[in-house]
Amino acid sequence: MDRRTFIKGAVIAASTPAAIGIVAYDPLLTAIRRYRSGVAAFESIPEDDVTPQNEEDLVRATYGPAQDLLMDNVLPTASMAGACEALRFALGEQAFGCRMSENAVRSVLAYLESLEKGGAA
Repeated sequence: MDRRTFIKGAVIAASTPAAIGIVAYDPLLTAIRRYRSGVAAFESIPEDDVTPQNEEDLVRATYGPAQDLLMDNVLPTASMAGACEALRFALGEQAFGCRMSENAVRSVLAYLESLEKGGAA
């Protein structure tokens, strides 16, 4: 899935009324899972196979797209599971103090504020 399609889905998911109590898609949770999966894939590459010449290509093939998405966007959180995972991510992924963790926390705050106002469940 390309970035544009992912973001379109995020906008649709964020604007869908949660009054029916069904959340089928959590953009932030999905991006965090893709990022972690990509990091694991990158880390599974034998160290001798990563060179200065191919490292950027390997990053783009593994965790790079998800990292870019998390760094460049405050993706909507659409579930309590997504909120909890975002906070774990912000605190535990060596991301504290960087844009990825700040965007995750902003998203969680928006989600929790919507709950406080009687919005999404």
